[in-house]
Amino acid sequence: PSDGMITIHLGGAGPSDVSQVRLYDILGQTAMETTMNGDVLRLHPVALHGVYTVVVISAGARHTARIVIN
Repeated sequence: PSDGMITIHLGGAGPSDVSQVRLYDILGQTAMETTMNGDVLRLHPVALHGVYTVVVISAGARHTARIVIN
């Protein structure tokens, strides 16, 4: 079973690298926004349910993934 956490792992990022993380809902509106320090971020999106697009911007590169939160 899930513990309700989302783990984002950004391979190649160093411990001092700072990235921007945003979750967008199906309508394209920002549902969550935070900063990621290093290569791993754990989020606990308590009030979010549904399909979301995760965008991580690091060193000018944009990484995108879709997730489903139950």
